[in-house]
Amino acid sequence: MTRIYLISILIVLAHLSGMAQDPSFSQFYQISHWYNPALAGNDEQEVKAGILYRRQWANDLNGYKTNAVNAEWAMRKIPFSLGLIILDDKAGNANLKTFNALISGSYKQKLDRNQDLSAGMQIGFVQRSINMDGLKWDAQYNGFQYDPSLDNKEREFSNRTGSKFDLAAGVYYKMTKPFEIGVGYAFHHLGQEQTYLQNGRDKLPIRQAVNIDFRKKFEKFGARVNALVQRQRGAMEYVVFGRGEYRFGYDSRYTTENNSSALYVGCGYRHGSAIIPTAGFNWQRKLEVGVSFDIVISKLNNATGFFGGPELVLIYRYRTDKRMRLR
Repeated sequence: MTRIYLISILIVLAHLSGMAQDPSFSQFYQISHWYNPALAGNDEQEVKAGILYRRQWANDLNGYKTNAVNAEWAMRKIPFSLGLIILDDKAGNANLKTFNALISGSYKQKLDRNQDLSAGMQIGFVQRSINMDGLKWDAQYNGFQYDPSLDNKEREFSNRTGSKFDLAAGVYYKMTKPFEIGVGYAFHHLGQEQTYLQNGRDKLPIRQAVNIDFRKKFEKFGARVNALVQRQRGAMEYVVFGRGEYRFGYDSRYTTENNSSALYVGCGYRHGSAIIPTAGFNWQRKLEVGVSFDIVISKLNNATGFFGGPELVLIYRYRTDKRMRLR
């Protein structure tokens, strides 16, 4: 069996055993309520909509392809926000697919002028499927070459499809003075009586997520640090991102009509896995384009050649509130 197909089968086995984590993004802060529903609508603008595309192990391994559509709406007259995520993930030559359609709701309570606390819930539909026809097995080599007409002699694996409703909940605390800092905790797959594809005694493990966000603004410059820790049974993920931005253009000192643009660069680190440089452009606080790239530093670089894969983000933000600021 070639190295490529061996790794493909390992991808499948990791998912089916429930030990691997759910689909994830390097620029996790761009789709934050996927990790914590309390963060739905927790943005400077009332409306946020975005598209995310991620490719992992994009060479001959035919690894992970993750696409997501994200929309958030922070209501003006009540402290409530809604979020919608449509996510599609495909893995390996077996086309292991996960489709998510999730709705988040978040309520924000002001503790005082500089502090607030949010709580959120998320409910949705998850469908998973696998097609084993794309794999090659040792038994299908006739001594000279691969022969797809031969019986693969595998009886433990078959094409499957499973679906389930999913539930998550989270909380988030934020302080805005003298700098902005927030801490959140969430857990996913509440009460889900399902292994990866079908009902069984070995339930899909709860995914826990802790996020820490830091932001400091200056006149023309800004600094941000975002950290994420996730645990799902035996799998752990630690990611930290640092970004610096330079802002240029016009911002009103008296109203919320701010039209400046920004360039930003940064770098992330996924513990034991990858270094993640990133760069992007934000036009008039409305349209943002960001790109990052995973440079593999784990032992998988022997197979991937350090090529973890790119991630692209396109985001649109809109705000209707143009009332006078009080100084």
